[in-house]
Amino acid sequence: MNFQLYEVTSTSTGIDLQEIIDNWLKNMPMGKIPNFVLSSHDFPRVASRVGSILASSLQIIMMLLPGIPICYYGDETKPSNSRDPMRTPMQWNSGKNAGFSDFDIPWLPVNSNFKIQNVEVEKADPFSVLQNFKKLVKLRRELSILYGTFEYAILDVDIFSFYTFYDGSQMLFNSS
Repeated sequence: MNFQLYEVTSTSTGIDLQEIIDNWLKNMPMGKIPNFVLSSHDFPRVASRVGSILASSLQIIMMLLPGIPICYYGDETKPSNSRDPMRTPMQWNSGKNAGFSDFDIPWLPVNSNFKIQNVEVEKADPFSVLQNFKKLVKLRRELSILYGTFEYAILDVDIFSFYTFYDGSQMLFNSS
């Protein structure tokens, strides 16, 4: 499992990101498929580590990189850490226990932000992280992402961009 993206911080540059990605892509075992992970049950959620704006950009990058993106449950709605930092019930709605359980007290406490940060709220916002994630899942079906060649486009301290191409089709991603 590749946990290299855990090294990204709120002060990481485009060049830092390239080095982190290259460290995995250039050193992984031959013939294996790359994977990328931003959060897990053992490491703080990406939005808590780097802020929600950079977390959204990193999610886009992860979803468009070659290989398999691994999204820890809830990261598609940009949750933040809670008491048991990364482990918290999924926040489905603003109802009792965030819609996760009908029990009076769930096994783990619900994050206090569940009334404003939940799947129901994200579904209603056409520009939300969840809606963007759904578009990225569809975009991953493009041949240039599934089978294409990955190349960096423009890189400096403020910009990280790359493109993929496959048999005449091309996709460009730019983050600044």
